[in-house]
Amino acid sequence: MKAEVRRFIRRHQLLPENAPVLVAVSGGVDSVVLLDLLQALGHPCTVAHIDHGLRGEESDGDRAFVQGLCAARGVPCHVRHVEVNARRTKGRSVQMDARTLRLDALRSIAAELGLAHIALGHHRDDALETFLIELMRGGLHTIPVRTGPFIRPLLGMGREAIKAHAREHGLLWREDASNTDPKYLRNRVRHELVPLLEALAPGVRTVLGRTLERARAQDALAADEARRVLATVGDALPLDHVRDPVLGGLLLHHWLRPLGFHPDQLMQLRDAVEEGHVGAVFAAGDVRVTVDREALLRSERSEPPFPFEVAEDLVLPAGAPFRIDRVTCTAVDPEAGPGVAWLDPAAIRFPLRFRPWRAGDRMRPMGLGGGKLVSDILTDAHVPRPRKERTWVVEDGGGIVWLAGHRVAEGYAPGEQGEVLRVELLLA
Repeated sequence: MKAEVRRFIRRHQLLPENAPVLVAVSGGVDSVVLLDLLQALGHPCTVAHIDHGLRGEESDGDRAFVQGLCAARGVPCHVRHVEVNARRTKGRSVQMDARTLRLDALRSIAAELGLAHIALGHHRDDALETFLIELMRGGLHTIPVRTGPFIRPLLGMGREAIKAHAREHGLLWREDASNTDPKYLRNRVRHELVPLLEALAPGVRTVLGRTLERARAQDALAADEARRVLATVGDALPLDHVRDPVLGGLLLHHWLRPLGFHPDQLMQLRDAVEEGHVGAVFAAGDVRVTVDREALLRSERSEPPFPFEVAEDLVLPAGAPFRIDRVTCTAVDPEAGPGVAWLDPAAIRFPLRFRPWRAGDRMRPMGLGGGKLVSDILTDAHVPRPRKERTWVVEDGGGIVWLAGHRVAEGYAPGEQGEVLRVELLLA
């Protein structure tokens, strides 16, 4: 097995010859064998043991076992306590939170010690179980050989081979009782589904192990291509990319899945694009995606603008995204852009009211010669839906004075003499 692990490390370029490594040791057979093999291969090892504070006396026993193991082997041992129950994340399982805290703790220990590699004890059967669970959840991923500083030298080995090595070399380990608890899906996959597959097709573990090797390589290539394309699009994914029969689904997965979008939503998004449902909105957490004319627009979900009024003293409420100044007519700058309105204060019937636009709003844009729906003005200007919903109107007692960022109404342009109100939109 030593030779097999050496070949696996070399094939995947996991560790340089004799490179030091931080080894995550829980006390279970996988991590104990991992430590034994890495030492046998000449790698200076440092052990990290993460206590999650979840299993009471059993956790205390695991910690004492690992400390004794390290003392017997002359290996430095670093124990880190993480209180999972005190740092739970809503909507996530205890196992997911524990994993996140464990990996963070391992990164921290490696950084403190200046170690570039962190070895984890996942093996081929772990990868197979993960793959089957992902399939049931709509994914295709499995455990990678490398993730940043984390390496998995045992991924080419099966569980039985690892136990056989432990027995052959007289290694002791701890058993985690939770590994047989049927309330966890992984345990049911391990103890029920995989044996059933093996009964239906003897040798299926080996066959699927080879399949996972190819799947990892294909997934890595696909992920690289998706990252290359997405690096150029930011928060606007062109519809042509989404319609691509090969890359479309992959790009959506990498663009939105990490943000919490469900695979069903991604399918519905593609359907909306193919059926031309411009304006359709899909949301997950604090993010939403809008189907626009030429692209999918990704944005943060935000509250609509809050309405407020301004009297003749021009005092704005705290946090208002506008600035109002009284200036002379000589300060009028036609090149200031649509984010600034120049208004005749004599034409305004105070107070000015600032509010989000509503369906049915109409105004008489300067120079148009008649009225027009605000929605049509925004549509003609090709304003994306997320920005539409954050568009303000400014009105007085006579109607809309300014569609902020777009058009000033007829009758409010300043004269060539006297005072002028300069109103600036600070947040587009």
